[in-house]
Amino acid sequence: MDDASRDETVAIAGELGLRYLVHESNRGYGANQKTCYRHALAMGADVVVMLPADYQYTPRLITAMAAMLTSGVYEVVLGSRLLGRGALADGMPLYEFVSNRALTMFQSVCLRRRLTEYHSRKS
Repeated sequence: MDDASRDETVAIAGELGLRYLVHESNRGYGANQKTCYRHALAMGADVVVMLPADYQYTPRLITAMAAMLTSGVYEVVLGSRLLGRGALADGMPLYEFVSNRALTMFQSVCLRRRLTEYHSRKS
């Protein structure tokens, strides 16, 4: 899914033989996701994996996450930028890290459920 980027995303996807969709104008992160999900489901996808292009998540876990979904045990699998090498080392800005940690702590207390990151992706 390409949200009218100015880089070589579409050309590279074409060279790799991948199917892709392109927004004619930049509609933003949320609209890009909605278009992607809508088209994937319309094409009959059983599993849809969204991986942001900013490298804050590793693509090496896609197969494992898809396997978790197809096992029938899990309905949703979310990545966490706060596990592994660490969010700051992986490129998360300090202001976002601090805000994310504070909000996650607050939500964990309120919801009595602990996740490493409630805000799995910035919007």
